[in-house]
Amino acid sequence: ARVLCQRFDVSPAQVERDVLAILAKFHEQGLFDST
Repeated sequence: ARVLCQRFDVSPAQVERDVLAILAKFHEQGLFDST
């Protein structure tokens, strides 16, 4: 995560939000229906 922050010059909180948003999209599409 730190490498991404350094490379794209964004705050860790911003990256975390983006990752959570992407995971939420995947979850909505049912890509993680392993349970």
